[in-house]
Amino acid sequence: TGEHRRTRQLFTQVNNFVTEKGGHPLFKVQLVEIAKRDSVKRRKFTAHSDLLINDLTKTDLIIIPALDGDMKTSLQMNSDFLPWIVKQYKNGAESQVSASELFTCIYRLT
Repeated sequence: TGEHRRTRQLFTQVNNFVTEKGGHPLFKVQLVEIAKRDSVKRRKFTAHSDLLINDLTKTDLIIIPALDGDMKTSLQMNSDFLPWIVKQYKNGAESQVSASELFTCIYRLT
C-alpha cells in the first residue's frame, strides 16, 4: 500500500497551506527504519527512509506500521523497534498504527 505516502502527503499539504498563508511549516515528516537499505519495495511502490532510528533522538508522533502475515515472525522481525518506541513514548511521543512498512515520524515545529 501507499499508506506512508498518504500520511506524509497529508502533513506536507498542511505545511504547504500554512506557508502559502505566510506562516512557517508546522511539521517535519521523516521516514525511519532500523538499518540502512537502498529502498523498501512493497507491491507497487518504493520508499526511501530519511534516517535510522538511532539517529532520531526525539519525535512527537510515530505512525507505526501494522503487522501482517505470521504474527510471531512479524514481531520477531520488528522487535528492535520496541525499545525505541517505548523510549519515544516516555519522552512524550504519541503513536498511531498504520498500514505502512516504514515508521513515519512527525515533529511539531512550532
